Amino acid sequence: MGRLVLTILVALTSSTASVVYGDIGTASSYHPPYIPTRCYGNRQDQFPPSKLFVAVSEGLWDNGAACGRRYRLRCLSGANRPCKQQTIEVKVVDFCTKAPCPSTIQLSTDAFAAISNHNGRKINVEYTQYVLFSSSFYRSKIYFGFNNDDTAVPSLTLNELLQDLSRYYRQLQICHANFCM
Repeated sequence: MGRLVLTILVALTSSTASVVYGDIGTASSYHPPYIPTRCYGNRQDQFPPSKLFVAVSEGLWDNGAACGRRYRLRCLSGANRPCKQQTIEVKVVDFCTKAPCPSTIQLSTDAFAAISNHNGRKINVEYTQYVLFSSSFYRSKIYFGFNNDDTAVPSLTLNELLQDLSRYYRQLQICHANFCM
């Protein structure tokens, strides 16, 4: 019985907590000028340093609530095998400016080049929204993906999550003992 419990504990702490499956859609590339955007106007700091950002179609726009959302996406297929075997993380900064929008998501040229070998062609993608939780104390990143029923699923291993939460708890205890806020 003891070995069974130990085996289950080892399996839980060393494997990924859950597999997240995303939605399927299409992606195309859009080109500069990127500003002004519907989300942040002319602010230069709206773009992530990686230059991996997107404009979304009506289905994802959500009356502007999509601004700042982050997605993990990967190329699934397209004409002449365009896909690179890479998943990227992008930030929503704009609403698709073309009517009708040519794809579910329009990727910046850098984002499109990161996942596809063929610039300008429409590709099929899988995308998953995630939320990044952080605080002034908590320096580790915890990403949560969302299942089709909108339930959050951690994408860290259970062991990584427990270690990070333990560090965070110790930092809170130290801060509480020193009365810092």
